[in-house]
Amino acid sequence: MKKYNKGEINIIALGKGLIPHGHNNGGQVLQVLEQMDYLTQDDLAYVMAKSSNDSTLSRFNSALLSKMAEYLSGYFNTHSWGENAEQAARINKILNKEAKVQEGNAELRKVETERTSDLNPVKSQKELHEHFNGGKNSGNLPKVYGSRANFNPYLKENKLNASIGNGGINNEDDVALVIAALKVHNIVCTKELDSLVEAIKKFQKGKIKNPDGNISPSGKTAEALGLSMSSAVTIGRVERTKNSKGEYVYGKGTETADYYKKVDLIEKNIGVKQGSKEEYLLHAAREAHGNSKFFDEFTKGIKAKLNWGNATKSLEGHSLNSLLETRITKFHKFCVAAGLYNGDMLIMDAVRPPKTAHRYSTEHYIGYTNEHEDQIKKNLVDMFNNSKYRNGNDVTDLDGNVWAHKNHFLFEEGKDNAKIVDYEKVKKEAASKKYRSNPASVAAEGYDSGREERKPLPVNGKPGKSLHTTGNALDVNSKGFVYRDGGITDLVALNFGLVRAAPGEQWHFECADLRASASEQEIIETEKR
Repeated sequence: MKKYNKGEINIIALGKGLIPHGHNNGGQVLQVLEQMDYLTQDDLAYVMAKSSNDSTLSRFNSALLSKMAEYLSGYFNTHSWGENAEQAARINKILNKEAKVQEGNAELRKVETERTSDLNPVKSQKELHEHFNGGKNSGNLPKVYGSRANFNPYLKENKLNASIGNGGINNEDDVALVIAALKVHNIVCTKELDSLVEAIKKFQKGKIKNPDGNISPSGKTAEALGLSMSSAVTIGRVERTKNSKGEYVYGKGTETADYYKKVDLIEKNIGVKQGSKEEYLLHAAREAHGNSKFFDEFTKGIKAKLNWGNATKSLEGHSLNSLLETRITKFHKFCVAAGLYNGDMLIMDAVRPPKTAHRYSTEHYIGYTNEHEDQIKKNLVDMFNNSKYRNGNDVTDLDGNVWAHKNHFLFEEGKDNAKIVDYEKVKKEAASKKYRSNPASVAAEGYDSGREERKPLPVNGKPGKSLHTTGNALDVNSKGFVYRDGGITDLVALNFGLVRAAPGEQWHFECADLRASASEQEIIETEKR
């Protein structure tokens, strides 16, 4: 806005610059709109509407959309009234649809409340344990552990109910949506099938290999038209950091209702069937997380507990994230009660020293991958030629770990300066370390980017820093999970605000982006004190 007021940008640049903020900062965008001169308010609204597809507009704050429609519906406009009216009609259509969705959500909440009141914790526990214990569940939900991004394909919300166009179902409401979406791209057609198919083919030309005049609800054409969109980038994280005073600060996370909308979408798209035992289980898990009385009754008599073994909860100025500890404790106890986990849960690793994380990471990347090879080879040669990294004939990092020997290098003739390193020998050396029982699994660095302690790994950039070093991750004995690789385990975890986010690791847990509940917030406050 300051740039616009100074004349550094025009109203088109201002409008386009405001579009990305229409969802999360809609109130501030509305303030900008209202601060505009009376004769330019509609101009700014027009630029924002004209430059956004329906998918983008539908994410705008509803108050902002209402005000945009109001400004575009006046008669004293810089742009022609007809063009403004066209954009106003688009916005009003979105607002009307949003109202219907809100009515539907209200009805859904009513149903959820009714379902919750019907859930008997004792009866639910008995039925679920009988069904899931011993691997009896025949459900075949796909594997999703290993990365938050693995949930992305299931976070798409399809606006179309069925296929449209050539060979499609062509429901009346879906046809109307497609016609409106095509119009945004200046392709006009009627609801007659021939006209619709030709218009779809016209839009598909250059976007897909063989334009066929058909749109499936979750296909590329629907996505390009904004009729199949991601409702969220991915499952996020509530991470705890330290401020300049050394005090722990927790991220806000996603509001409970919005977070569970994402989880609902994942459950629906991943294949959880209505009325199934999986749906029953997930509903009980959500209730157990949010309702302490239900949780206590559901897990009554369960004596299994977390076993911390040799894992460290506090080390070198960092302690385990109390939100993570609280959630994994409840998750484990629920899983035992529901027949998803057998016995005590051994915590294999919690707060990890930077030196240990660095050692694990270096062992992994050199001994078990070819990633960063060129930079590592260069670093090893430089390290051999620098007395700081030499211990006799050995090349050591600043922590004293040996990663190469003199016989791994080729030298300049008649000199002790290394020119080339035989990387295959170095790889064998690293693989022989056996610092971890599973060194082939990914291990993040212990030190921040830019620190020399990272050598021989790249000093800057990847690999990233391990969340274990700040207490934001823990590893458990995953052998106790009845469905260790199954998606059902991850869906239950999501309902408790947890996620298995490390590649290939069924044992690694972090907090998802579910905002701390009131009871969890009390635990956080206790941690601060």
